[in-house]
Amino acid sequence: MKKYFKKIQFNKKKQIDKNVFIYLFFFIISTIFWFINALDNEYTTKIMQPIRFVNFPEDKIIHGDLPSVFVLTVKGRGFDIWKHQANFSKTSLVIDLKKKSFSKIEEENRFYFLTYGYKSKIEEQINSRLELLSVSPDSIYVDLVAIVTKKVPVILAGILEYEKQYTCIDPIRIMPDSIEISGSSSSIDTVIAVYTEAFVLEKINKAITFESNLVAENDCVLKTPKVKIHVPVEKYTEASFKIPIECINLPDSIELKIFPAQLKVSYFVSLAEYYKIDKKQFRAIVDFSEKQIQKGKMQVKLVSYPDKIINLDYFPRRIDFIIEK
Repeated sequence: MKKYFKKIQFNKKKQIDKNVFIYLFFFIISTIFWFINALDNEYTTKIMQPIRFVNFPEDKIIHGDLPSVFVLTVKGRGFDIWKHQANFSKTSLVIDLKKKSFSKIEEENRFYFLTYGYKSKIEEQINSRLELLSVSPDSIYVDLVAIVTKKVPVILAGILEYEKQYTCIDPIRIMPDSIEISGSSSSIDTVIAVYTEAFVLEKINKAITFESNLVAENDCVLKTPKVKIHVPVEKYTEASFKIPIECINLPDSIELKIFPAQLKVSYFVSLAEYYKIDKKQFRAIVDFSEKQIQKGKMQVKLVSYPDKIINLDYFPRRIDFIIEK
């Protein structure tokens, strides 16, 4: 008996599931037919259409934000509207500013153009079965400012870290070391230099050349978007020796004795230049005419030394002296 009732309940459940499936099937079919029928009707609606402006005036800069979308009021069959939205709404309409003249307002540098003047061009780019009724905004206002140019230096905005006993002996070269920038007078007047992108180079142990993008400031336009940078890295060694200290502008009637009479000079130099450095290339002096005598001491000046050395240091900076007549 229990088996009999279970069988009845199973058959009932099976019948209900079958009825639900049939109901859903016909509901979906009817919805599809309703949707197709609705698409065949004619509608007037608004479409948000992305736009892209091209061919800006070459001798002027546009100040002010141009719209990124036009709101198009169109009329057409639902299917054509839906097809346009599905296929073209993500494709920007191209607005060629070169083919449209700006109308000047009484205010200085203030111009405008009517978007409806592009009606025929917009119609060429949208679905041909849609009737374009209006374009919003109906007019666009901009400031057209004359372009000016000037040349500014390029400055390195990076950190260079060398391996032990390696350094940059010669100046870093930026090629080109200055570039031309252009923009409105107000935007470039305060720009005194253009900087490279920030970077960090570590453990450098050889000469390197690389490119770096430049960073534009104040919306100015860079004639050269990137530069080459050459870092002349060499291995260096430390050297030191003593050189005599000369006394200049000393009257003939006076004899000057200084203590110490020699100056110890130390510096770093590349291995390639090490044997080219000579003591005769250094000159240390004390100038009697300057009378820079403080607490019984005179100031020592290192007035000449080779170009190819770095981290130059010398000692002492002041020396004792005795004047004998």
